Amino acid sequence: MSTYNKHVYLQMCFLGQGSFGAVIHYQQLSTFKNVAVKILATNNGIRESKMLDKIKYADPDKNNLLKLVEHFSLGLQHCIVFEKLDQDVLHFMSKRNRKPMEVSEIRPIAQQILVALNALKSMGLAHTDIKPDNLMLVNHATHPFKVKLIDFGLARNISDLKRTSQIQALGYRAPEAVFGLPMNESVDLWSLGCSLVFMYFFKHLYPRTSEYEYIATIVRMHGTPPDHVLREGLRVHDFFSVNKTSSGNKFKFKIPTEYMGYKGRMTDWVFRAIGTIDNMLYDHKKCRYYSQMQSTMSHGDSLKLKDVTEFESLLKQMLCVNSKNRITPEEALKHNFISMNHLSKSKEHPYVRSAHRLMSVCQDTASGKSATSNNKTVCRETNTKVPALTAANLTVGKSATTNNKTVCRETNAKIPALTAAKLNVGKSATTNNKTVCRETNAKIPALTAAKLNVGKSNNQLTYEACFWTVGGSRGPRIKSTHKGPH
Repeated sequence: MSTYNKHVYLQMCFLGQGSFGAVIHYQQLSTFKNVAVKILATNNGIRESKMLDKIKYADPDKNNLLKLVEHFSLGLQHCIVFEKLDQDVLHFMSKRNRKPMEVSEIRPIAQQILVALNALKSMGLAHTDIKPDNLMLVNHATHPFKVKLIDFGLARNISDLKRTSQIQALGYRAPEAVFGLPMNESVDLWSLGCSLVFMYFFKHLYPRTSEYEYIATIVRMHGTPPDHVLREGLRVHDFFSVNKTSSGNKFKFKIPTEYMGYKGRMTDWVFRAIGTIDNMLYDHKKCRYYSQMQSTMSHGDSLKLKDVTEFESLLKQMLCVNSKNRITPEEALKHNFISMNHLSKSKEHPYVRSAHRLMSVCQDTASGKSATSNNKTVCRETNTKVPALTAANLTVGKSATTNNKTVCRETNAKIPALTAAKLNVGKSATTNNKTVCRETNAKIPALTAAKLNVGKSNNQLTYEACFWTVGGSRGPRIKSTHKGPH
């Protein structure tokens, strides 16, 4: 926790409100970085902060995880400061007229979240809240489909997942979480599969109205789980009745009137659902790609259909009802859909070249470096290679300077060191209580930003946060005294 740092934050805009708290966009004036501040009830905030503290040591940028800046308590509330990202996948899809995504667009998102889940697994963590709302585009304008996994408020140690744990949003909830079966990190693979289907259809694969309808759809599409799996569940008898036969007990899914906790009405979706997930995916493919499925299809159409088929293959391995047979993040990263091995013989085809360009935002899972060719950056538009050093490369700690001017390491040209207002944290240049821009010497009103004063007084740490907007009107104010170090 950055208890002894002083930062000045300028409030930009309100970003959103969730069930646990609000998120506001600020600019950290000491660095001019855009950040997001999440304000939560103390207990929820501290729990999420601890998870973010854990994952910051796993290289969040490399592993596509949200990066923590700092966090601190303010009375009954806790503030988490983290990097400002662009928009979540759900919002992105809604803005483009609810248009389903192409599999070539889904692939980079799937790869990056699989890398994130693999990293969490290596730390013994499960996210338990994977859904399109929690997959954030970093900056779609400059890095299309580069994403990070956010919202670790419900993340848990895998060892803490109990059969009675209430996890995951309905519609993305793994069957074992409903049935009360043993759980591990594979619950996240189920949720990711549901999220990828949502991107592909722009509709949920399973209903979210009640657990009964949810399980009824899963049984209808995937079949009844094996008896040896159901025998372990603590809540299986809520959904299945047991018939004794000469060969042993057999489980039968209950009709609505038999369902003890059934209070809602059966949706039409369950009754009109196609018998299996294979049929449903095939019918959707036939409807969406009818022209490409004709006998006279072009080579490009053939490549696209191969891609769709591999995507469906990965989905079915993620949406395996028996968690013991579900694909792992490491295995999924090697799947043809992600590796694009099935397209390797047509690398120069426009469809394949476009698919590779979209994947350039992904990390190379083997080396940890960005996907590039011969250590050269690839232009997304033309697919031509751009030399890696076309701008000033500044070495942290020791900058190449001449007469207090930064030097471009490629052209040796001098660059003015101060091209913007730079505010020194702790000691600002002030005149008549107004902050002074060090380049233009213009005065900046002192109270146009959130001031987080952290100091020592009578063995107490005093925190004061006054949130102000750019125009000077006040936002939410949080002021309290917190005894002792957090």
